[in-house]
Amino acid sequence: MPGTFPNGCHIAEVEIDPETGETEIVSYVACDDAGTIINHQVVEGQMQGGVTQGAGHIFFEQAVYDGSGQLLTGSFMDYAMPRAGLVGGLTVTDHAVPTATNPLGAKGVGEGGVTGSMPCLMNAVNDALREAGVKRFDMPASQLRVWARDPGGEGGSARSARHQRGSVKRGSLYSRSRPKAAVEVLPAEKKTVAKSKFRETLRRHRISLLAALPGLAALLFVLLQAGLATRQTEITQEDIDAAVATALESVPIPSHSTKTYEAVRGSVVRVRAYNDGPDGGEIVGSTGTGVVILDKGVILTNIHVVQGARRISVTFDTGMESDAAITGTRPEDDLAVLQAATIPDDLQAATLQSTSGLQPGDFVTAIGFPFGVGPSVSSGVVSGLQREYRSPEGQRVLTNLIQFDAAVNPGNSGGPLLNSSGEVVGIVTGILNPTQQRVFVGIGFAVPIENASMAVGVPPF
Repeated sequence: MPGTFPNGCHIAEVEIDPETGETEIVSYVACDDAGTIINHQVVEGQMQGGVTQGAGHIFFEQAVYDGSGQLLTGSFMDYAMPRAGLVGGLTVTDHAVPTATNPLGAKGVGEGGVTGSMPCLMNAVNDALREAGVKRFDMPASQLRVWARDPGGEGGSARSARHQRGSVKRGSLYSRSRPKAAVEVLPAEKKTVAKSKFRETLRRHRISLLAALPGLAALLFVLLQAGLATRQTEITQEDIDAAVATALESVPIPSHSTKTYEAVRGSVVRVRAYNDGPDGGEIVGSTGTGVVILDKGVILTNIHVVQGARRISVTFDTGMESDAAITGTRPEDDLAVLQAATIPDDLQAATLQSTSGLQPGDFVTAIGFPFGVGPSVSSGVVSGLQREYRSPEGQRVLTNLIQFDAAVNPGNSGGPLLNSSGEVVGIVTGILNPTQQRVFVGIGFAVPIENASMAVGVPPF
């Protein structure tokens, strides 16, 4: 019965430049058994990445210590990293033998690429260097060590190999024999010559053949599994679709708005402005929204929410209420900066994001306290950029605004406008209604967060 572990066979051909020590992977073939494969592209990408990682181990990575035991290669700055072009001519294929130990018939494939590529490439390097008289060469096969023919450290064999480098007649060293010029022999001598060549080939490549035996045995084992394994129930696309549908029904995927709200809910506050009451007390003059942009209690809102207030209070997501003072304004953008007198423990500041990549049609979410009710969440899209808006009182004209169609009403003013990642891209400042009624008809405006940063006096990004 087949197990859940994968099987595979990797074969590589490398070419070494004797003058520089540079090793080129001419071709590489990897055949692995991962059982039943649903997405071949994912498995192929996993194998390609694993083979490249293994090549990086072989050719670049090494732990080097000085005389006192201090590690000298403690970061990626200390040795080269593998790149996409390192593994040339890479061919990845599969020979699927479903396992009987699970209904899907799948096996692991996560480490298949790196596990096979390291011994495969190191054997290829040893095979190529054998033509230069190096009998054994340990990893890493860095360019400097290959050029010095240094099998494991500076020594007589390395110096001897470097001395012999000038006697290598071929332009390159290969990990397998290349065809040589035909030699004219007499008919009676052909059989003897053939035997001699065959024995010489076995002698020269005996280590490579021995190294290849485990891979050949694994491949034979895979083929035997394919012939002896009991037939598995065939999994159809309908079966896969049904399994996905069942999973979605049991664990519904949260909407974009839900994920966006969860990312910023701890940073949204209710803002109340109090005025003098008729009996000498105070009454709520206006209610709006604010967003925490610094975890020390710095809050952004609109000027028209707090202007002329006798006292300002903010209520955090935890329910904690605190007085707040205006520390800065930017009238041309209708923005005010508040500092809360007291703040909750572990106050969460919202993440700000530039609007440079914002485009009409992008998904946005507005959070606030419309008519004092909230926090309320509404979603929509960006309808336009660089819009102009005149306040209902006609006192000021705001420019360079974001137009959106997420539902907002009085009380949303000063609240955050968020992108699909839950990052603040603007501050809601007004709505347009041709009937002069202060209710939403589909056109809202927000000040870009870059303008808001000027009110705070620090760059937001």
